[in-house]
Amino acid sequence: AVVRDCIEQIDRADAVVAILDGSDSDSGTSFECGYAFARDKPIIGVRTDLRSSEDDGLNAMLRRTCRELISSPATRESLKPLAREIAAAIARAFA
Repeated sequence: AVVRDCIEQIDRADAVVAILDGSDSDSGTSFECGYAFARDKPIIGVRTDLRSSEDDGLNAMLRRTCRELISSPATRESLKPLAREIAAAIARAFA
C-alpha cells in the first residue's frame, strides 16, 4: 500500500522536492525521483548535508534529473531562507 500511495501522490503532484542528503541518497527517494522524471515532473533536489562525492555531491543520474539543486547547510537560522529558495525554484520550474 505504501508503494502504491507514493506513486499516486507523485502522479497528483505538479513537482517533487527531494531531500537528497547522505553519502548516497535514499533508495526510495531515488526511485521517486526517477518515477517523477519519467512522468515529466520537475524535481527540485535539496542537499543540506554538504559531503562531497560525485556530481555536486550526488550520483550523476540524480544530479542530471533534478531541474535545480539547492545546496545549503541546515541550521535553525537557515530554514526560512532555505524554504524561500525552494519556493523560488518551484516558481522558476513553472515560469
